[in-house]
Amino acid sequence: MRGGTKMQWRTFIYRNAAMAELVVQAKKAARGSANILIEGAPGTGKAALARFIHGCAEGAGELTSVYCAAGEDPAQALAAHAETGGTLLLHDVAELSAPAQAELAMALRRKSRAWIIAASARSLSDAVEAGTFRADVYYRLAVVTLQVPPLAERPEDIPVLAAHFAKRFAQAHGISPRPLAADARDKLAGYAWPGNVRELENVMQRAVLFAEGEAIRAEDVNLLAAPAGEGDPLSAALVGRTVADVERELILQTLRHCGGNRTQAAEILGISVRTLRNKIRQYHEEGAEVPAFSRAA
Repeated sequence: MRGGTKMQWRTFIYRNAAMAELVVQAKKAARGSANILIEGAPGTGKAALARFIHGCAEGAGELTSVYCAAGEDPAQALAAHAETGGTLLLHDVAELSAPAQAELAMALRRKSRAWIIAASARSLSDAVEAGTFRADVYYRLAVVTLQVPPLAERPEDIPVLAAHFAKRFAQAHGISPRPLAADARDKLAGYAWPGNVRELENVMQRAVLFAEGEAIRAEDVNLLAAPAGEGDPLSAALVGRTVADVERELILQTLRHCGGNRTQAAEILGISVRTLRNKIRQYHEEGAEVPAFSRAA
């Protein structure tokens, strides 16, 4: 579990009209203490939106993150904050095991001062219908539901987010800030962003580190996949290969792209960290060269 202070999270970067409406709804949700469920594809910014909501709420106390896919126990966290209050951000809540869901169901019935914001890359209502998630837990978590659209559906956000990340990483690495050149902006705009905002963040950090000139140019922007609309070369490269072979290459390339960071790679791939670890173990046994583990990429 990790905590933080709410003063850090009172801004949210966007330009898209749908995101503007989402922010309006988020601010309304921050007025009360009803539990909130945020859904969206991996890397869309669910955690950032949750922190923004926490930052907008008056008297919300400290925010504590609980990583459900990593085996952390939300029921235990809820019990620990029953008296002290604060906000619990439950990451990847859909990945909770059946026993963990049962414990959380019991914990949610008890009186607590804690406010819960849950995030999920999978639809919890679909999981309830499929019988893999408890309906009682779902209804207690999803008093308010917010849906974060993928980055490809909000192209207006790409340049402002890229500029934001470029400035942030320049400051973090002690590098003079560089603007985005027109060709770099065009390259970013023409990409499909399967990994969403998380992938853009990784791309910009690398661009900041490797750019040489006065601006970040297209050659400094290293993208994982082909730009949107260039499907034929990709199809030609896939024909004749097994699904397992393509999956292994995709996972290993994504790990390299993320500098070995398992959590970021899992978000881009749309799988749980546990599944990624199992795949990595398998590839090690098969003799594949797997990027070294990194906590921050």
